[in-house]
Amino acid sequence: MTNLTYFQTLPFIDAIKQLFINLQVPVSFFDDKPAKPQDVLGEHYNLTKDGIGLMKEVYVLGLVDDAAFKNDKPGISSADDAAKLKKDYDGLLIFGVPVSNQKNGLPPTRTQLADITRALNRAFPHFPVTVVFQYNHFISLANAERQPYKSESKEGEKIGKVNLLKDVFIPNPHRGHSDILAGLSINRTGTKAVTTFKQLYNQWQKVLSTQTLNKRFYLELFHWYLWAKRHIKIPAPPKTETQDNDTLTSIFTIRLLTRILFVWFVKEKKLIPGDAFDKDYVADILKHFDGDGSLSAMGKADEGNYYKAILQNLFFATLNTPMDKDPATEQERRQFMDNSKTRVTDHYLDQTKYRHQSLLRKPDILIQLFKDVPFLNGGLFECLDYREPDGSEKRYDGFSSTKSKQAVVPDVLFFSPESEQDLSADFDNDSRMKRVRIKGLIRTLDNYKFTIAENTPLEEEIALDPELLGKVFENLLASYNPETKTTARKQTGSFYTPREIVSYMVDESLKAYLLQKLADKPEAYVETGKVQPDMFGNKHRKGQLKLETPVIAHDEKKQKESEQDLAQLFNDAHPENVFSNDDCNLLIEALSNCRILDPACGSGAFPMGILHRMVSLLARLDPYNKAWKQTQLTKAKNDLKAAKQMQDDTIKEVAVQQAEQRIEYIEESFDVTKHEFDYTRKLFLIENCIYGVDIQQIAVQIAKLRFFISLMSEQTVDDGRPNRNILSMPNLETKFVAANTLIALEKNVSSKRGTEGS
Repeated sequence: MTNLTYFQTLPFIDAIKQLFINLQVPVSFFDDKPAKPQDVLGEHYNLTKDGIGLMKEVYVLGLVDDAAFKNDKPGISSADDAAKLKKDYDGLLIFGVPVSNQKNGLPPTRTQLADITRALNRAFPHFPVTVVFQYNHFISLANAERQPYKSESKEGEKIGKVNLLKDVFIPNPHRGHSDILAGLSINRTGTKAVTTFKQLYNQWQKVLSTQTLNKRFYLELFHWYLWAKRHIKIPAPPKTETQDNDTLTSIFTIRLLTRILFVWFVKEKKLIPGDAFDKDYVADILKHFDGDGSLSAMGKADEGNYYKAILQNLFFATLNTPMDKDPATEQERRQFMDNSKTRVTDHYLDQTKYRHQSLLRKPDILIQLFKDVPFLNGGLFECLDYREPDGSEKRYDGFSSTKSKQAVVPDVLFFSPESEQDLSADFDNDSRMKRVRIKGLIRTLDNYKFTIAENTPLEEEIALDPELLGKVFENLLASYNPETKTTARKQTGSFYTPREIVSYMVDESLKAYLLQKLADKPEAYVETGKVQPDMFGNKHRKGQLKLETPVIAHDEKKQKESEQDLAQLFNDAHPENVFSNDDCNLLIEALSNCRILDPACGSGAFPMGILHRMVSLLARLDPYNKAWKQTQLTKAKNDLKAAKQMQDDTIKEVAVQQAEQRIEYIEESFDVTKHEFDYTRKLFLIENCIYGVDIQQIAVQIAKLRFFISLMSEQTVDDGRPNRNILSMPNLETKFVAANTLIALEKNVSSKRGTEGS
């Protein structure tokens, strides 16, 4: 299945036929002629959906049903017959859709392809559908299932998930894509033969499932983690440390895994060079590299030079350090600190400097390799080595030129070929775990496709998305305690909330909040000449009631109408904005002023869920961000007005300057030539509306980094702009905080950590 070049050499419809031949899936093909999108979609042809406008033509290719498996006469022989069907049919309808690029020249987005898939699903309401897209040098496969529903108040459909195998590169498919395509191939003979539509559908549902993909990936990662922490050596813990070395090693390994996983997502945006993870390139720039060494030989011969010289310099001296376009300044800032004679107090424990020059063949090779890597911020890449005010040191990362203070992570842990390892000691001596197949971490990651766009309950790309960071972290917490193992996470209350539950919590919370804002409209409930009490018992007459004074809604009819209008706005199957311009502005301002706090946010499941829902609501209320921009500018201009009225000239000057900079920042952020529309929706929601607290410091860091990835996915890389046009993470230090929300904060608490070495 790795050869897809026939999509470049054959006509589109012939290439799709060849694809299904290779998959051994029988199809009863219809007419080969293409149709206009509006003719196929009919009333569902909606050009307000960006994806619809990208369709060039549509092929209603054919049907996979039991008749096709038996090579019998098809029960449905044309697209017209399929469209006229009045009841559900056990068959898979196949479409081919060539699509064009977006107006900005970029390939179609996941949402645009999902829009097309849903439109085809609605036009043929009694079939699950599979759509094969082609654009540039890529194909994508989308799969959708329609689920009809009935209730007392309405009747219609509930659209299920659209699962997408997206951006399969035709000349050379990614290994992860090839594995999934191979999984879609069926056996027509033997004990595991697929002979009916339902058997095919069940197999495809399992293969095209992120849950299946995540489970397989996490199992490989967990086995690697158990094996790796046996061989990783961390610096001796300080005498004041209360946790034992085994626990600290587990924490170090989890932190290392989280950092590398995050880097893998950033690499998808082409912001980190792939050469840093290429075994041959690494072997060429390191003087001593044991990536091909056998696992049994791991020991003194493998000093972990890859981690010391490449990964640590990437994590701490690059990703956690602002870029400088001046090569001379860059050379000075990232100078190596290997020579103990030149180590001075100002540089000691300064993690902005590249280290371990002696391990590299060329002293300046890392400056060239990482010169275009932007500053990310966010905390995960902050080196945890520091000096206490009393002069004592704490080495938790071991980013040091002194051997006794270094962390040793053998090269073979990253690049070793697959071999069998005995993990039975970690599973109560289970004999089935004596021969577990494990390979190096980089090799494992190379086998999977990653995406920086987080999946939603309605759209899932069959790839590993940023939610994985939280799932991996919270599952690995189970191994902190060497005695209790699988129950350890219960001690910190660390459990991952499933996406479907998060979606329900988010929707119900926002509906209640927005409904109250609609009910609080004074003009909607105060009648001429009548006295109306507000929620505080005060009375007002018409003409005296101010907008900021909330009023209890007594009009049940209007409240019911508002509930129905909000339900339509939240309806992902048929979203529709039925609100007036005034109500739209009211809801947009309500979203801008909303404050959401998750007191046990973990790695950000609920905060990310509510961000995505608020973004989708803003897109429906204000498609071109005109009102959203005005809302942000109004806030900033009010701040400027207040600043100009300050009495103290010194404070006034600073406040005015900050307000003017804020206005300029807002104007620049809304420049659609630099960023997608969702960028500013996400940016100002993250900056102003969403807060989280968790007892686990690394969980908070992961939550912040998920927000950064979400912002990064909406930005356009521009090498001619500072930091490659990638905005550093907004300052979230006071928005996502590591603390125990069950215990009150002490007053006047100062950080123990000194500034030197931070």
